[in-house]
Amino acid sequence: MEILKFIEQLGAPAVFVIILLKMILDFYGSFQRKKEQQNTEKSNCKLNEELINTFWEIKKTTDKLYEMHNKYDEDGLPIWYVKRSSSEEMNKILKELSDIMKENLLIMRQVYKKLDK
Repeated sequence: MEILKFIEQLGAPAVFVIILLKMILDFYGSFQRKKEQQNTEKSNCKLNEELINTFWEIKKTTDKLYEMHNKYDEDGLPIWYVKRSSSEEMNKILKELSDIMKENLLIMRQVYKKLDK
């Protein structure tokens, strides 16, 4: 009721101005929403582009791994893996080297004992 009395006191020109302001604000609001929507679409495009680039990087890496694992030696064994025979030979060599080092250590201790006397 108070609003109607207020509007009566303002008169028709004031009501016209209020309606005009409302229309302008609505138009400006719709303009802002369109602008925000365009910005969102642009950022979504950038995000999609980044996702696509990431996907291609993952694919390249996966392809490289496939190529590495898909190579075989003359025995038909994948190069990526160590042959059991090679592993056993390495263990034998390491044991021999360890034995030689132990013998060298014993000899050096004997030499130091003789030098100390």
